[in-house]
Amino acid sequence: MNLNSKLAGKKKVLIVDDDSAMRDLIRDLIGQIAPDFEVKEAGDGMQALATILQESFDLLITDMIMPNLDGRGLIECLAKLPKDRNPKNLLVISGIIMGSVKKIGRSTFIPKPFGKKEIGEYLHSTFGTPVQTVEKATPRLMIDQERFTQFSDGVKLVLESICSTKVNSVSAIVPSGELITGDIAVLSSLNSSKFNAIQVIHMGKKTFLRLLERMLGETYPEINAESQDAAAEIANQVIGYAKSQPCLQDHDIHAAIHTVTTGNDLRVKHFSSDGKFVSQLDTDLGMITIEIATRRDHV
Repeated sequence: MNLNSKLAGKKKVLIVDDDSAMRDLIRDLIGQIAPDFEVKEAGDGMQALATILQESFDLLITDMIMPNLDGRGLIECLAKLPKDRNPKNLLVISGIIMGSVKKIGRSTFIPKPFGKKEIGEYLHSTFGTPVQTVEKATPRLMIDQERFTQFSDGVKLVLESICSTKVNSVSAIVPSGELITGDIAVLSSLNSSKFNAIQVIHMGKKTFLRLLERMLGETYPEINAESQDAAAEIANQVIGYAKSQPCLQDHDIHAAIHTVTTGNDLRVKHFSSDGKFVSQLDTDLGMITIEIATRRDHV
């Protein structure tokens, strides 16, 4: 199939994510790459199904962790729909490692965080949109030990000052090929004038729920939407502390997009790193891990 035939007609895209900021980001990236595409949104799988039953789409972009009907459930429901109601292409964007996704048309998995480069490459290979060129910029830096320390110090400060949690020790861990496990993880993109990175804070469910009780003064038997917002705020405070430190003040770190993922012993995968640092904090509530991974290229 040549590019002209792939580009024939106006393409319709449905973005499914319960995070409005994430929907806005994807919509904005598509608008930059393919301004003629028609984009609609849904806040969860149930809303997406209702929309799909009313009209056809060339591309469905979905998150996996959502209320009411999650991404996996949505994909299973789509497989039962008539062929003319099945989106022709499926793009799964998620921050977690998961089992194989049932194929609908030509499906692709992109891990969070992502940027214009990843979305551009997908739209080019699927619809023949113009190749996205990345402007050459000042050579990117990798986060070194001094800069990483500001983030691990930030976790310690936030735990002690906001969450009334004692940190017994902070230990550096030599990164290995194994993915860090936990029951809740907060992924935060860190894009700046000098590096691209991701911060991930991991902890177990029991540790997190006890942390919330100290932070908010309320007891949570399970992790819910409200408690996930609190987890994102912890990550936000950590980044705010790090940005204020002298060695990072001139880095112009952009506002972070936080993605909270939960599950039993989940493993979080993020983009390939040029530099990676991991610290484990031994607290009176349990172990909490922070990792920072960077890459040089600018998206």
